[in-house]
Amino acid sequence: MKKINWGVIGTAGIAKGCTIPGMLRCENAELTAVMRTDMARAKATQEKWQCAAAYDTLLIMGLGLIAFIVDTAGGVLFAKLLNLFS
Repeated sequence: MKKINWGVIGTAGIAKGCTIPGMLRCENAELTAVMRTDMARAKATQEKWQCAAAYDTLLIMGLGLIAFIVDTAGGVLFAKLLNLFS
């Protein structure tokens, strides 16, 4: 059976007490990454549950915001360019 890779955003009480243990009880689920605003706590969770990666949520949110801005600006400019030729 093929494994399904999971990532958990936020590793507080519900994640530690219900979500992660529930995932790991499934034979085809694998915890691949955890994210938290405090990188030290993300690393601690990563070590406890032996998952592949830990990420800082603020870093990911920042990168997502930059991608959104660039994508939006690029989309607007592309639409204006198409408008010029139509």
